[in-house]
Amino acid sequence: MRTRLIVVFAVVVAAIAVPASPSAATGISGYTIVSETTEADSISPKEVRVSCPEDKVVLGSGADLGFVDDDVHITGVVPGGRSVTAFASERDGGLIGNWYLKVIAVCADPVAGREVVSDTSYSTDGPDALVGVGCSDDKMLLDASARVSDAYTLARQPTLPDIVVNYIGGSEDYAVAQAFEDEDGTSTRWVLVTYAICADPIVGLEQVTEVGGYLSEDTRSKTAHCPTGKRVLGGGAHVFTGGSNGNDGEVSLMTLNPVTYQNLSYYTVGAAEDRNGLSDPGSWRLDAWAVCAPVFTAIPR
Repeated sequence: MRTRLIVVFAVVVAAIAVPASPSAATGISGYTIVSETTEADSISPKEVRVSCPEDKVVLGSGADLGFVDDDVHITGVVPGGRSVTAFASERDGGLIGNWYLKVIAVCADPVAGREVVSDTSYSTDGPDALVGVGCSDDKMLLDASARVSDAYTLARQPTLPDIVVNYIGGSEDYAVAQAFEDEDGTSTRWVLVTYAICADPIVGLEQVTEVGGYLSEDTRSKTAHCPTGKRVLGGGAHVFTGGSNGNDGEVSLMTLNPVTYQNLSYYTVGAAEDRNGLSDPGSWRLDAWAVCAPVFTAIPR
């Protein structure tokens, strides 16, 4: 399982560009980013959905938490045809205070061959699960996301506060995610679902990655910047704790945020240690990666 994870990451680190071909699209049009935010309150778990403008489709997704510390984490981002739904939950013990969840959709005019594919891990009671899903035919990856769920009910609403998704990666045509039980663990059998948004080749589509260093900070953020003239579609985050397994459930994701503002376009990720900090070895790394594409027009966020 760990071997598969390392191989995928090695592919992502290098920028991946789609070469021109007679059948490849030359870019996307009608680009815009929309979002929706829950009320700021103490309710957990939270769920929020946002829809693209009429006649546009989802090409990327994200979520962000506000007014929070290490007691809240993102438990799922689920893309659809024209909408994206995000989920988040407090850890056991709850959070003293209010917090909110924002969901983000990157929208554009329909592109040829667009599809959302997914795969589900075998049910487990810990300590981790990894599952990947590939694009069909010769399609290319535009975005990757994941969610956790109760294995018995397969409930769309993740209600498992002890499961942490902290690895969402991708290669040219493949998405992979990994989740871990935290220190408290759970007796509930659970599954991990990985999603990939794919489409026929787009000339100039590329992936960029920003690699962080191993530090002992409680919270971290990292940003992958798209090249000039390209706009972010999707992306993901990689957490590495450096422990004996290379990762665990002690660091969770709080930000998966595609942003376009004026001439800047990027994907920012954020994560935080749990309230007890790391035990092995105390430092951790956060990487960000983004899928970027040329556009005919861009509407600033």
